[in-house]
Amino acid sequence: MSKSRTSFRRTVLHAGIATATTIVATTAVATPVFANAPLTLNVTSANATQITAGVNVIATASTNWLANVSGGKVFFTTATCPTSYPASTPSWTPSGDLTKFSATKGFFKVATGLPASTATSYKVCVYAGTTTGDAYIGTGTFAAAPAPVLTSLDVVTGPAAGGTTVTVTGSGLPTTAAGYASATLGGVNVGTITAGSATKFSFTTPARAPSGTAQPLVVNFATAGSVTLDTAFTYYNAITVAPNVGRQNTDTYINITGAGFNALSWGALASTGAHVYLTHGAYDKSFTDAYKVVTECDNASIVPVSDNEIICLLKLSATLSTTPAAVATPVSNGAYTVTVVDNGAKAAATVNPSIVSPSATFTVATVTS
Repeated sequence: MSKSRTSFRRTVLHAGIATATTIVATTAVATPVFANAPLTLNVTSANATQITAGVNVIATASTNWLANVSGGKVFFTTATCPTSYPASTPSWTPSGDLTKFSATKGFFKVATGLPASTATSYKVCVYAGTTTGDAYIGTGTFAAAPAPVLTSLDVVTGPAAGGTTVTVTGSGLPTTAAGYASATLGGVNVGTITAGSATKFSFTTPARAPSGTAQPLVVNFATAGSVTLDTAFTYYNAITVAPNVGRQNTDTYINITGAGFNALSWGALASTGAHVYLTHGAYDKSFTDAYKVVTECDNASIVPVSDNEIICLLKLSATLSTTPAAVATPVSNGAYTVTVVDNGAKAAATVNPSIVSPSATFTVATVTS
């Protein structure tokens, strides 16, 4: 034993129990030794290249890098991580707390402030705390993809019945279907999304009530939050009629498919409320020309099947006057258009008629046996 140690021991013996207690406390104090662990960083979602605010990142190492700490503080930088927590704040982005799972694994949420316009490779710096000199306990590299952007649709109008295939262009888009959580068009879920590339994806429009203005497309990405294209797609009031041929002077049941029928209230002849008319070309709400609005479905016969389908009895045994009123004159042979309007009263302010289209054409013909 050296002289210094012998002298120290004698001091302890003479000091008694209090001194012994002090020695125990002193010998128990130790500065933990941390390894600067190389970390494996994994985003806990399908699109592992997209790093955005609120996304969880798992940090793991093959060594017990968290054995001597209860957690840590995480920072992102494009420079080199300081070897201990610095006295002055460097140019980095704080990312909050690291929560400890075990001695080898923890997780943190990505904070706001990371540039999102371009792809960037970040160094992730983990420290035991935020006091000057706190240990640098782990590091890893994360390649952050640019935030997704929606630019345009190749088709911007379509029928209310849906079924239009549209391709969306943009940038920073997921290249697999797993990168898309969901999407809505005009507030209606679009269903299956087909990923194309980092600049495009496609889907089929769902049925929706007709809209007078372009409806927003909202895409919820698996790891990049929600992005909205405000004026994306306009639903026009198109219908499909079957059968599309009727016998002259014979009232005929027709099936009409479209969208938004549940919101309609069907009215009697010449009254407010929705109507199904047979017209020559576009609907004329003034009824000044009997040639324009020929006849209508008997409103008492209208059967709403769903929001996308109705059945009604088309009166081919009578026509309408300019009053309008039913006239006991059969509808003449020829090609017509079935038109659904929100308000069928004469000169109604808002009628929202379905459009003239091949799918709405109805032909009256003399059928010989």
